[in-house]
Amino acid sequence: MEGCERTIIAAGEEVMGTTTIQKRNVEWFDEECREKIAKKNKARIRMLQKETRGSYEKYKELQKEVKKVCKKRKKEHLQKQLEEIEQLDRMEEENFIKQWIKSGKATIQERSM
Repeated sequence: MEGCERTIIAAGEEVMGTTTIQKRNVEWFDEECREKIAKKNKARIRMLQKETRGSYEKYKELQKEVKKVCKKRKKEHLQKQLEEIEQLDRMEEENFIKQWIKSGKATIQERSM
């Protein structure tokens, strides 16, 4: 049975190919986000069990809080990445200018007034 199963799987992979699940790049997703989401999920379960206005409002409040915290973390992370990219760009620009000057292509011209 195992040989037959392997053959079917191999044939399927050959015909259809294989896919890999890519992990999302969520470096900004920290422990605080996890905790807030866990609280929100518990509130959702309570809301579904006890259909009251209070449980619904509590869930909606936690939902907004999760969105706010996660959005803030993501924005901070993207800002940090942007600063790193800009710093690398400046370094590359400086290196290019240095190489350009060393190559002798740069000449200093005086302005006539």
